[in-house]
Amino acid sequence: MDADPRPADGVTAWSMDADPRPGDGGTAWSMDADPRPGDAVTRLVDAVVAVSGGFTAQGDALVADLGLTAARWLLLGALQDGPATIAAVARRRGLRRQSAREGMERLERAGLVARSPNPADARAPLFTLTGAGRAALAEIEPRRAAWARDLERTLDPAALATTLTLLAEVRASLGSR
Repeated sequence: MDADPRPADGVTAWSMDADPRPGDGGTAWSMDADPRPGDAVTRLVDAVVAVSGGFTAQGDALVADLGLTAARWLLLGALQDGPATIAAVARRRGLRRQSAREGMERLERAGLVARSPNPADARAPLFTLTGAGRAALAEIEPRRAAWARDLERTLDPAALATTLTLLAEVRASLGSR
């Protein structure tokens, strides 16, 4: 399946080649023969956004019967190691503070997290998991582990390791800007 040809404004056209390795059913992205500086990063961004959407949809499906979404599950998980402020949770999960605050307030109303005063900063309360929040994470963990094992079996181990290294480099580079 080919993407639309490059428009007159010079935007890169991408094509997606089906079945890059015999029998694996995957896809590979290839660029036009005339790439410009930044085209590969643009392609990376497009791929990461698409993968993120897939992870979110599958995460939603994993926790739907618990009345959670993937986004709320991620917020719960950010508190596994102990109390945290909204700002700390937002940084840990790469969210805007407003999004983290809204999600934590929903989790608080559901009885999965509790708010307490922060002795270091009265303006930034601490959030902790409640017993119900810990129980939800305990119920999710075997599902998450099985899902991750199943997905990992479909991936080339060397390509996965390279991808993790690259993403760590990109994250470090973005953090330095």
